[in-house]
Amino acid sequence: MSRAWKPWASLAAAGFPAWQVERLFLAGIVDVGRGRFRIPRRARIYFEEQFPERAAERPFGTLLSAPLPRVLWLGLPYTNLVRLAHSTAVGLADILAAASPETIPVIGVLPDDAPSMRGHEDIEGLVDLAAELDLRLGIIGGDHRATWSMLRTVKSALPGQAVQYVHVDAHHDLYGYRSDCPPDHINHASFLADLLQRGCIDRAVLIGRRDGDEPLRAALDDGLPIHCTATDEAWRPADWSDDAYTDLAVDLDVLDARLAPAVSSPIGEGWTLDALLHKLAKIMSEARIHSCSVVEAGGGSPATTKAALEVIELLGT
Repeated sequence: MSRAWKPWASLAAAGFPAWQVERLFLAGIVDVGRGRFRIPRRARIYFEEQFPERAAERPFGTLLSAPLPRVLWLGLPYTNLVRLAHSTAVGLADILAAASPETIPVIGVLPDDAPSMRGHEDIEGLVDLAAELDLRLGIIGGDHRATWSMLRTVKSALPGQAVQYVHVDAHHDLYGYRSDCPPDHINHASFLADLLQRGCIDRAVLIGRRDGDEPLRAALDDGLPIHCTATDEAWRPADWSDDAYTDLAVDLDVLDARLAPAVSSPIGEGWTLDALLHKLAKIMSEARIHSCSVVEAGGGSPATTKAALEVIELLGT
């Protein structure tokens, strides 16, 4: 064994099969990644403990011996307890239990019910690794703080990189906005105000919003870089940059509450699933998406789980 990184092909040529490297990885004897960027071992161990059948269908070792997927998917079970029956951690479990490992390959699930410093370090490393491999990093939530965790790491992981954020959501998530400081408490309804005020993102595009205007109006009056668009075909603001890092987040409450009832904060008169998929396909055809997240699916609703799976599959193309 060596402390130096070895290409997978050279390990295979030396007689190490993928399953053996996988066992060494899970035992903490070797790391898997590239350069100084590593797959977080605890995320894979937790995934295999919680979803043994899914993990057995596509062992981690297949990531070594098969072509890399277009997206590295990570589960973040951050829990919104406003509606316990529709817990987003349970929603994540429903999604992973129903997902095909062939179409939605999950590298692991971080065992955190809320953002933590250790989780921040893991996500920062994955942002770097995805950039190194020219892959998209995807997060399956969990509540919308999963997106906050992703975006607060990008500026530190990729210093000097302008960051754009496309927010497909029935809510603006600017609640608690004050012009003099970021919100006191970060939750799924205030995280965007925090990101904008701390300079973690340079431009935010809000699509599908249908909640109250007051916090949004105050943020716009203060000059925060927010662009709002309706459900029509146009979505890119005039100052959009094709050179910036772009993150796309989908809160499933953008759908009509009759179609996806198990979300944290449902609002009526939302989109159909076909309309959402059409909009996402258009965005992806007109912008390079570096990272993405699908959040706020609650548990116990086959319709909500099905919608989440279709969105995740589309973002994986």
